[in-house]
Amino acid sequence: MDICIEIMVISYLFLFVAFIIDLGEAQNVCNESRCGLHGPAIRFPFRLNSQPDHCGYPGFNLSCTDTKHTVLQLPISVKLRVRKIDYKSQVIQLYDPGNCFPRSFNGSICLPRLSTL
Repeated sequence: MDICIEIMVISYLFLFVAFIIDLGEAQNVCNESRCGLHGPAIRFPFRLNSQPDHCGYPGFNLSCTDTKHTVLQLPISVKLRVRKIDYKSQVIQLYDPGNCFPRSFNGSICLPRLSTL
């Protein structure tokens, strides 16, 4: 009878440890991340498309390009690169690498490049 109790205790202990490890790994999927070494830190309320939906607010999805740039895609099929995210002042700095953001609307207007900040 003592061996049965010992096996049950070891089994419950194993299940408890496995549950704690799994719970800890689930918390890691929303860690701060970056697209490149010098890219902006990405954390809640933003999330990378590769992260689960609960890691950010809807519409705050960011993605990484093949060249490791951080990109915000607007609902109007415009992709803007993210220069900086200031979480304290709640400001995101975006820029258009093609320098023709308004062209996406009517095909005729292209603003001159603005100076970098």
